[in-house]
Parts: sequence; structure tokens; C-alpha cells
Amino acid sequence: MAETAREAVTNYLIGEVWGPRAKDPDALELPAPGPDGIVHFPKDAQGTRYFDPETGESILQGIRPELQFGTGVLHSPSRGFSAQSEEPAEFEQPDIEIEPDLEDKDMKANIAADDEADFALDQSQKLHPSALGFTAQISEVSAPDFLVDFSCAIYLPISVQFEGYSKTTWWRLKRLRGKAEIKWSDLQPGQKLHQISLDDKELDELLKVQIRWRQTSFKNAIQQPLRAITFVAVHKGSSKSPDLFQSQLSVAIINGFAFDDVDQSENILSKSEEDQEVGFLYRHVRNPAVGHGTAVEWSADEAGLIKELRSVAIPHFFGKVLTTEVSGKQISMKQMATAEKAAVGSELQELIDGYSSWIESNRKLDSGDNPKFQEPLDRMLERASHIRSRMQAGLDLLLDDKDPSVLEAFRIANQAMYLQQVNGKKDLRKFSRDKGQLKIDESVEVSSKLGIWRPFQIAFLLMALPGIVNETDPSRDEVDLIYFPTGGGKTEAYLGAAATIIAYRRLKDLEHNGVDVIMRYTLRLLTVQQFERSAGLITALEYLRRKEKPALGSKPISIGVWVGGTTTKNRRADIVDQLGKHPSQKEGEKNPFVLGKCPWCSAEFGYSFSHKSWVGFKKHGSPATLKFVCPDRDCEFSTEQKPLPVWIVDEDVYDVKPSFVIGTVDKFAQLAFQPKSRALFNINDSGDRMGLPPGLLIQDELHLISGPLGSMVGLYEPAIEELCTYEVDGQKIRPKIVASTATTKRFAAQIKQLYGRPQVTLFPQSLKEPNETYFSSVLKENGQPAQGTLYLGLNPATYENGQMSASKVAAILTHAPFSFSGPQEQIDYYKTSVWFFNSLKELGMTLTLLQSVVIDTIKGMAKYRRLPQDKIRWPNPYLELTGRVDSSEISESLTKLQIKSSDEKHYIRTCLASSIMEVGVDVSRLGLLTIMGQPKSTSQYIQVSGRVGRERDKGPGLVVMLYNTGRSRDRSVYEQFQNFHELLYANVEPISVTPFAIQAMRQGLSGAVISLYRALLEMNASATTINTVVFEEAVEVMRKRMQFANQDPRVAKDFEDQVDDLRKLWKRYQPAKWDYSTDQEGGDPKDQDTALMRRRREPLSSYINGDDSIRVPTSMRSVDGQTQLRLSANPYSHVEVE
Repeated sequence: MAETAREAVTNYLIGEVWGPRAKDPDALELPAPGPDGIVHFPKDAQGTRYFDPETGESILQGIRPELQFGTGVLHSPSRGFSAQSEEPAEFEQPDIEIEPDLEDKDMKANIAADDEADFALDQSQKLHPSALGFTAQISEVSAPDFLVDFSCAIYLPISVQFEGYSKTTWWRLKRLRGKAEIKWSDLQPGQKLHQISLDDKELDELLKVQIRWRQTSFKNAIQQPLRAITFVAVHKGSSKSPDLFQSQLSVAIINGFAFDDVDQSENILSKSEEDQEVGFLYRHVRNPAVGHGTAVEWSADEAGLIKELRSVAIPHFFGKVLTTEVSGKQISMKQMATAEKAAVGSELQELIDGYSSWIESNRKLDSGDNPKFQEPLDRMLERASHIRSRMQAGLDLLLDDKDPSVLEAFRIANQAMYLQQVNGKKDLRKFSRDKGQLKIDESVEVSSKLGIWRPFQIAFLLMALPGIVNETDPSRDEVDLIYFPTGGGKTEAYLGAAATIIAYRRLKDLEHNGVDVIMRYTLRLLTVQQFERSAGLITALEYLRRKEKPALGSKPISIGVWVGGTTTKNRRADIVDQLGKHPSQKEGEKNPFVLGKCPWCSAEFGYSFSHKSWVGFKKHGSPATLKFVCPDRDCEFSTEQKPLPVWIVDEDVYDVKPSFVIGTVDKFAQLAFQPKSRALFNINDSGDRMGLPPGLLIQDELHLISGPLGSMVGLYEPAIEELCTYEVDGQKIRPKIVASTATTKRFAAQIKQLYGRPQVTLFPQSLKEPNETYFSSVLKENGQPAQGTLYLGLNPATYENGQMSASKVAAILTHAPFSFSGPQEQIDYYKTSVWFFNSLKELGMTLTLLQSVVIDTIKGMAKYRRLPQDKIRWPNPYLELTGRVDSSEISESLTKLQIKSSDEKHYIRTCLASSIMEVGVDVSRLGLLTIMGQPKSTSQYIQVSGRVGRERDKGPGLVVMLYNTGRSRDRSVYEQFQNFHELLYANVEPISVTPFAIQAMRQGLSGAVISLYRALLEMNASATTINTVVFEEAVEVMRKRMQFANQDPRVAKDFEDQVDDLRKLWKRYQPAKWDYSTDQEGGDPKDQDTALMRRRREPLSSYINGDDSIRVPTSMRSVDGQTQLRLSANPYSHVEVE
């Protein structure tokens, strides 16, 4: 079978870092040496690759092998040194412990004190290691005999001389392999350490194999005690002995026994209910061994027995591929929008019935399962049954003649989702000028396969339907958490719910106007990218309202962006000023107006340099503001009277009150400073409700709402929920909350702290196996799990430091795609090398390396004939994708990443990304990712690695995990590579959210109380006198949430103390206004009026007489402790003069 593009990249990388695995078909036979022992070449023979005629192996030219190859090498013991000592400070990060299945004393410290000095296991943990091995488990009642097999290669020098040049050294490869059979009867416990001789004399002089075993306290699945047995291969030569390359140790059991696993069932059952369920789902994952200085791999035979273990220098793991098909069932959005009610009901009932049958088929444990696992299985079954009941209730409501608006809203939502999918897949239609006239590229028809619901998406919409349209339905108070892998289609699931509530509210009230949906994200990049997709849905709904659905009312259905001023201008005057500017050619790459194309017809928006004008953006109205007007005259949204229903200026958002508002979570800190923001909740200037408030709150990437940010969000959420709450017949109606994530742990506790809701529905629900939910399953090909993203582990302990490792790998990956000789459209997925870094510091260092050391490395590779096609390629142009990139450049950066490598001049060769890569980067042509150092959390690792390989059938993902040898956590993950990746989702860390911790309340409680207080007052209410009734009402909202989220009396006391301090200060202080202007806080007060709130951390009493203001953050991110440096004209200003 022909080599695939991914295989070509992988093989080239392994060949350069570990050593050659295949013969070079283009190499020539190396001539025999002359009488002087030197291989002579004519002058014109330079530039040719050669192979050894005796072995057929490639000749290594010029460079010493220990400088070329970085992993799988056993060095002479005299060269080894501690891995911890060499790692530069720039690459340090705090260690995070990963618990192995066996304690360290059993897995790694399997050493008796009396002969510890003779055991060479510690030599595996050093830079330039001289040992490798692994520890495995065997049953106490077994007596296995072993076949130990060690293979490696040594490089022998060859003297070479070209005519007219000095003599140089090349290297020929010689492979060595030795074996030894070991009987269990020879491994007596009285002899602590066993030295094994191999049957190859030359190898036996260089290498020794050590074996040690001991009893452990662990047991296997049938409760037999386990022994831990360690095998170590050690280089025993002197400093003059050759290093051993491509080293691999394998141990096979040859007499009917097998390696064993620790029984984890009792350990799992002793944990929390959630951990019990996770442990049950992953109960079949094996972990028979852990490596020492190497990874270890295994596979089970047909009987499920593991009889062989192998060390592997570059471990690999194929991620699972999920299919979201259900027995080939396809539910068409178009059909759901137009079919008769009976047909709709029949189609959806079939889906529910299939789900019911699946639940019933999974009620019993599998044969061999611990009977105690029935309890966690029953809990999961109960939740799955709850989902089924809610789906059935949704369908019943849909078909109920009592409220035909539900079915009509459902149909409109389906029609809008179909239009959004079709329009969203259209290629960008670029604009140009032809004889002074604006010209737009013709539209290209898109695939007819679009507009199909994934079963879990339509199932979620059914489940959520009662809580969306029925104010008093019990499910309205449940938080629905969509838990699905990255790229699985979560966005369409909640967009369908959003379209339904917008349509339903308008069908019930023709005069309805106001915000229906608030969708929040944590990062600007995610907000901007999702805004384009959401704008497509809202544009489709507005099109339907104008053309086909007069029952949707007379007011436009629109979308607004509510984010910080660095992303979009917050004032009309600023956006109009921006429209009047003429950017330079370089600045023209930036788009300060968020949208880069028409969400309806895909006509390009941007700046036309030939006419020096903006295309797609118009100044319009009084007061003047920005309107989006499509440049294609045939588009439905191409006139200033009928523009696109899109608003990106805060002042417009407050006045228009768009149906759908999208923003970042930290923007809601502005509620305290901007009283006009009450308009988002349909509250007028007098503090009165004008109509229904938002009924649906959507939070994407819920796992990011954690730590300090999560705690601040949790403090403001009671105020936001209260502003979204209204009464019907004396009953308080709270908004429906939908969240989504691809990684989660302890989600119920997180939801409780964030939203104060006691019940959360995780959708969809697994039962017996991870990812098997009826709505999703692991895809199989030829009876085996399909191969998804390929993870490769690199732990280059031979290279001197992390910088050298990064330089070598960057140079190799720049050239690896050119080793592929197949169709270029296949290798395009790997020609943009994406790098992820845990910190901006590491990113900056690597960028410096790319511009210096990597260039030199590439030149060296060219000199020694190690480049594909003997042609140099440089890693530039580079692109940075981090939080420090200007918001106006984010959309343009994503567009650049979409440029294919066939455009040699413009495609990006190297992309350097930080945590912004974790979410929102959805570029289908990206297939190659290098992660520099194990990310700080498993969740981040999953999210980042999920950004490549989106088009698996064409360009499956390749993730190169470049470990830092000097970090113990990196080595731990590397040594347990297979088990770590098989348990990847199970190892996601719990999320910490503590909104009512004393430090969190000190940072945000006052701001949250003031936010709610101001929204309940008249717009022009004075800050001088506190309205006690309204203040206590706001405090009571916060108090109830605090009491629900935390029953600790100490927390309650802290809360009351801080509220009392705020109350007393306000009454005593009597400020003249609400907050200081930015100029005043900058040290240049324009007046002496005091204000209640300030933005700066330090008091302003040195600037403003009588200041006693409260520090209220303007962003929920600016809450961590900081040291601020301010410059003063007087160097002695801090000295007190008596």
C-alpha cells in the first residue's frame, strides 16, 4: 500500500530523530576504501547520498550520530548526568503529579537497600541516559519464563576524502541484537539482582540486562497478589565504547502465563460517585507496565492476554474516531421545516424509540464486571432515562394542538438552520475593481449534503424544547450541559435552541422586541469566530421574517456583539471615525469591523485600496453609526434601508436590543459602570421591565470558567440571573441555561457554584463505554477502531537542552512534508506547522530560535544531505496566534491559515500559538501540531490537540508531543504514554470555582451588588444617597446564592462583614457621582467630585481630595494579584518629609 501523507511526515521525523527505518532508494553504493583505508571521491561527487554495500544501510555523512539523533540512545555511563540539572530556567514549569496505577515504591523504586548501588535504574532518568527499562506486574501464582530481546545499532567511523579537500569522517550503521531465555526458577527472591547475558558476544560486551522482582500489596482482577518485576538494559562500556542507537528492549512470556494488571475496581468504588462512573466506563483500559526512561507498548491477543512488552523511544497512539450516525438515520432540516406534522412526529418518535431500546439493552453488567459496578451503572441509566423522558416531552409538546406556535417555531428554526449551513459553506467571494466598477466573484454551488442534523443535535433540541417555550416546565431550571468532543457539532445543537426561542417569542407576540438569547464566551478569538456563524443564523431568520414569515413581527431579528473596546468600538463616534480612516497597505490586512464577509452570500468585506474606501461597511443614520451593507447588489442585504441585521457598537446594542447578543463573560463587569447595559435585559431608564428579558443563556467552553475567572463569574451570575428573571402569576421564571464543553470533571459542583442550580443534565450520557451514547459511537473499520489523530511522543534526552530539541524538530517538520511524493492536495494538511506553547515566554524564545538557530540547523541538514529532494525550505512566513494579537487581526490570521500551500507566496509555514489555540481555531486544513512541553492540564491538552485533523478522511491529524526531559511531569507522561492517552478524558482535572471565598468576595462582591442595584434604579439615580430598600434587595439576591452555594458559617460571616462594610462606607462617604473618568484615574483630575467606584487598585486620595472610593474591576480577568510600576518625575516622592 502506498505511503500516506501523514505516514511520510511521521517516517521522516522518526528517521531524523531516532534513526533510519527504511533504505534510501536514491542512495548510491559506497565505494570500497583504498589501500590507505580511506574512501576516496572525485571532486564532483559531492552532494550524493550513499549506502553501505554490506548492510544496505544509509551512510551518515559528516555529522556525529549523537548530534543527529535525539532519542532511543544509550550512552556510555560516563557521559550521563541528571536531567534536572541541565534544563534552562526559561523552560521550567511547576510539576503536577500524575498518579500511576502502582505506587512509585512498587513501579520505580523496586530496589533493595543492600544492592541499590548495583541497580542501574537511575541511569534511565538522566540526560544522555545509559539505561532504559520497564516495570511490569505478574501474578503471584504464575511462574513465567521470559525471552529477553534487545536490539540496537552502533555507528562506526569511515574515513572519507574528496579530491582537493581534507579528510573527514562519515558513519556506517551496524545493527546488533541479542537474546536470552530466563526461567522463573532461576529468579530466586533471595538473590535481589539478576544479571543476564545475551547471546550476541559483541552486544554482551556493551550491554547488561538486569532483572529484579518484589512482592507488592496489589491484587489482580481475581484477587491474586501481584509481583512487580523490573527489566533494565544498561550500557556497561567505557567512555570509548560506542553509543547504542535505536535501542529497544522487549520481554515476552513464553510458557503460557501473561503479564497482569492491578485490579482498580475497589479503588474506583471508594471514590466519589462521579469518579466511580468514570472508572466504570474506563474499566477495560489496561496498564500492565510503566517505562523507565522510555515509553512501553503492548497489545493483547485474542484471548485478552498480554504476553509481550516492548520499550519504544517514540511511542504512538491513535485517537478514537467518533461517528454521530445512528443506524444510518438522517434527519433533514429542510424536511423538518416543511413536512406534515404526522411525518415530523413519526421521524422523531423513531429516534426516541431507538434511544429507549439502547438504554434497555445496557441495563445489565457485562460478563466479568465487578457486581459492585451495578450501582454506578444504575445511576447513569437513570440519567439516560431522564433524557429520554425529556425528549418524549419535547416531542409531545411539538405535536400538541393546544399551542401550534411550538411546531411553527420548530419549523422556522429548522429552515433557518438549513439556510445558515448552506450559506456558511460558501467560499469567500472576493471583490475587485473593473473599470471603476465594483465586481464580486460569482457564487459557487455548495454540496447538496448539507442541512442534515446529527442525531444528537436534534435530540438535544427536543430535550430542551419544553424548558425553552414553557415557562413553568421543571426542566427550565435544569442546566443542560452538552458534553461532546471538539469538532463534534455542539454549536449547531445550541444554535437550534436559540433559533427556536427567538421564533417562538415572536409568534406569540407580534410586538415582541428585545434580547432573547445571550451567548457568552471566554476569549475574543472564540467570540469573533462564533459571531460569524451566529450571524449566519440570525441573517437567515431575518430573511424569513422579511420574505416568508410575517408572523415573526415587524421588528428586525438582529444580532449584536458586546465585547471590550479592543475588539469593537464601544461608541458610535469612534466607529464612524474608524470608517473615515484610510489604512496603509499593511494595515489593510486588519479588519476593525469583525465581519469579513456577508453571512448571507459570502461577498467579501474589507478595504478597497484602488478606490480608497471600505466595502461592506457604511456610515448611516442619525446619530451616524456603522451599518453592514453587502456590496453584491443581488444580495437581500445590499441596501442601506435593508442592511444586514448586525450591530457591533455598544451604543447601538443598547438602543436596538438585538434578538441575539454574543459577548465575553468578563464584559458583564461593565454592568456596574454602564447603566445603559440594563437594556440588554429589557429594563428601561426608569428601572421598569418593558417586556420579556433574555430567556436563554448559552455558555460555550464551560471548562474555561474556572479559577479566578470562574469565581468572578460566579459572583456576577446572581445579578445577571435576577435581571433575566420575571414573574408569571406570582411564580418567578428564570432563564434557561445551556452550556457546552468537550472536557469536564465535577461539573455538578461547578454548575452549583456558577449558576446556583441544583440539577444539571449531562447530554448525551454514556453507559458502559466512553463515547458510546447511542448518539455517538467509536467508528470501526475492518472490525477495529478507526485511526484518528496520531499522537507521537518525543523525549529527546540526547540533545543538550529544550532549545536544541525545539530547533531540531522545527527544522525537521519544515521539510518533512516534502518527503511525500503523492498528490499535493494530500500533503497540504501538513505544510503549515502549528506550534503550541504553555507560555508566551516559551513562544518568544522559540520565535527567536526559528529566526536564528533553526536556520543554521537547516543549513547543516543541507550540508549533510538530509533534506528531501536536497532542497532548502525556510520556516517563514510565521504567524503568531496569541492573546496579544490585536483583535482586528484575529479574523485575518484565521483567513491566512486557510490559504493552501499551492499558493507558495502567501501560505503560512509556521504558526506559533498560545492558550488562544485551545478554543475557537477551526481551520480544516491544519493537520500538523507540535506541543512544546506537556500542557498544564489534561483538559488543555485535549482541547489544543483537537484543533488539527478536522478533515480526517483527507488529512488526519498528527500531534507531536515534544516533552521536556528536565521536567519530571513530562517524563512521567512519556513513560506512561499509552495508558495516559487511553485514559485521556478520564484524567481531566476537576474544575475549581469558589465565588464566595473571602478573597473572591473582596475582589468582586461590591461590583456585583452595585451592578444589580444600579439596574433596579432609575438611570439618573444619584450615587450620593443609598436607596436602602433597593440595596437590601440586591444584597438578598446575593445572600440567597451564597447560602445555596456554601453552607460554611465562616463564609456567611465574611459575606455579611463585607456587605456591612460597603453599606457603612457608602452612607458615610456620600460620593458625588458613580465613578471616576479615565482621565481622573490617570492622575489628571478635571474636577474634585468624589465617586463611589474607581478602576485602579490603589486609592486616588493623592489625586482627589476626600476620595474613599471602592475598587470595582472593569474586567473579570483583572483579579489576580499584581505588582504595578508607576514612573514619577520626583524620585523621592515616596519619602515622607517631617
